[in-house]
Amino acid sequence: MKLMKISMIVVSSLNNKITKGENSDISNWTSRADHDHYQDMFQNANLVIIGSNTYQAMNLGANPNKLVIVLTKNKTKYQSNFLKNQLEFSDLPPDQIIQQLEKRGYQEALVIGGATIFDLFLNRGLINYIYLTIEPKLFSKGIQLFGNLEKDYNLKLLNVKKLNKSGTLLLEYCFLN
Repeated sequence: MKLMKISMIVVSSLNNKITKGENSDISNWTSRADHDHYQDMFQNANLVIIGSNTYQAMNLGANPNKLVIVLTKNKTKYQSNFLKNQLEFSDLPPDQIIQQLEKRGYQEALVIGGATIFDLFLNRGLINYIYLTIEPKLFSKGIQLFGNLEKDYNLKLLNVKKLNKSGTLLLEYCFLN
């Protein structure tokens, strides 16, 4: 069986904060260029994996053109939102979810957060690519990107793109180990 290609998409401040303080709504501080990049990747994905906090912050609904899997510790909380093959909720570990999705024929997935979900997938060695937008901002408080990694990783920079005149950068990496 072919292993699924899993890409992670994330935006952070220059000092690696993925939220500004306690506010999880990134639209308050991210650039239009990052928004456009995110929308392009999201629209082109047929499988999206997201944590419950990010799901609530984004207020995502069901989409007939893609499957969104929300990782949560409390599936029953979302039973009324469940829509088979469009919006599903899981409390399984990431590797088990990926095995199930591969059996359903999925070959690619986009992981969009948040920090806990990124760490869970990275710590199980499931991420192949990272698309990291760095906004030219420094935040005194916020959630740290990659706050709970269990080991070190080697990556290779595949592409750097300046997205706007302010200096927002899009970095594309692949994992070497």
